[in-house]
Amino acid sequence: MEIDSVPTLIIGNKSVNLENDKIDLINKTFEIEKLKENGNKISYFPIQILEEDNMVMKALRWMIKNIL
Repeated sequence: MEIDSVPTLIIGNKSVNLENDKIDLINKTFEIEKLKENGNKISYFPIQILEEDNMVMKALRWMIKNIL
């Protein structure tokens, strides 16, 4: 039996001084590039949750699009 992968959305609350090291740590921890190469739908959105309504909506649109 073959099962399709479930899209995975990772939302991280970024600080004012977002460092690329933090993004690299997320990518390495979750092996995002490897998962994408294997056909998994996964995306990481660093968002200042209380301030970036547009980015929250972008992340949610990505999830809905990939579920449908």
